[in-house]
Amino acid sequence: MARIIPIWAYIILAALLAIGIQQWRVSHYKARVESLQSVANTLHEANVANQATIKALQAANDKWARESAANLANAKIYTDAAMAFAKKQQAEADAAKAKLRAIYERQPDAKAWADARVPDSVVRVLTSAGQD
Repeated sequence: MARIIPIWAYIILAALLAIGIQQWRVSHYKARVESLQSVANTLHEANVANQATIKALQAANDKWARESAANLANAKIYTDAAMAFAKKQQAEADAAKAKLRAIYERQPDAKAWADARVPDSVVRVLTSAGQD
């Protein structure tokens, strides 16, 4: 009978040791779960903030796109007007050059006069005239 008590004592000791190890594992995993839950909460909050930022940026981008489309229509109007003005100026310049060529062909003296160098004294008088 004395031999039975130590066997039960060993069994109880082994059971207590196993329970202690399991308790340690459970507390370790609980701490791990809490840590991971904290990380998950942080990531969730960051995700919510990122989604809010994305929505704000999308709204700003949509607003910019609408304004850009309106500006593009206005820009086309102004560009067309500028192109028409430039074509008109080019046509006037071409007409003036053609007129000069015709004059120079009819009157070679006019071409020689136009190609002549302006005397320095005339340049001085003309440039100082507006400085009084």
